[in-house]
Amino acid sequence: MTTLLSSLLLAAAALALCGGVYALWRSIRAALGAERPVEELRVEELDARRASLLEEKNALLRTLEELAFDRDVGKLSEPDYASLEAKTRARAKDVLRELDAELGTFRADAEKLVRERLAALAHEPGSGAAAPANDVPSNGDAGA
Repeated sequence: MTTLLSSLLLAAAALALCGGVYALWRSIRAALGAERPVEELRVEELDARRASLLEEKNALLRTLEELAFDRDVGKLSEPDYASLEAKTRARAKDVLRELDAELGTFRADAEKLVRERLAALAHEPGSGAAAPANDVPSNGDAGA
């Protein structure tokens, strides 16, 4: 019984040592600025850029609401409101265009995957994907 226990403790210690060495190796690599794969960098950059654009979009929407409120309570004249609103809306349109442009590559990839899946389903025997589904009985027994 003691040999089994000592073997289990030895195995647990070995695993803990390996985990510690791995964590130390990862932290040293990160500290030295080891390169990450290009795909990982691209995704992180896109995520950071998208988060920044979403933040800006929300701030612009709040600004438009505040401008309307300030005009309604008399803090802004109509010409000032029109000028500030036009500038804010123009920037909001630019931000929305940038957000949509970022999705373009993902949209194209998604459409390609859908086309491939539909083509695969059309070639599967018995899938029925090639013929349109028809839920209405053709023999006139709809009410029976």
